[in-house]
Amino acid sequence: MKGIASVCLAILCFASSVALASDLDSTGVFSYDPVIANRDKFKFYVDEDVEPARSDFQVVSQIFLSNEKGARIAVVSLRNIASGTRTLSNREIVAILANGEKIFPSATHFELLGGDEKSTVLDFGHQLVPILYVYTRN
Repeated sequence: MKGIASVCLAILCFASSVALASDLDSTGVFSYDPVIANRDKFKFYVDEDVEPARSDFQVVSQIFLSNEKGARIAVVSLRNIASGTRTLSNREIVAILANGEKIFPSATHFELLGGDEKSTVLDFGHQLVPILYVYTRN
């Protein structure tokens, strides 16, 4: 009886590890994408339909991550340049992709006190090309 319990426990452990491995496989491991230093050198066609709404947020720093399946996220530090509290919405920040396309992140809302700085993770979905940079418009 003890031998059967050991075999069942071994099978259960193996099944759990396979399930965990397939969960990790479905999300993929993220790695850092290089940050472009001279982004003002890119001169893509300006798509006026995709522009960030005017806001009191300023991008302080940005780091991009992606996985092999094409998921793209950005860790962005923003500063509220107004004196009062402001709420960031996803329509106030845009990413420029390597093919020149401009995209908004998925829904995001957070408040930032006047003059404060905060970092957040923005999800830009699955894209075939990397993010070059993100920007706001004041």
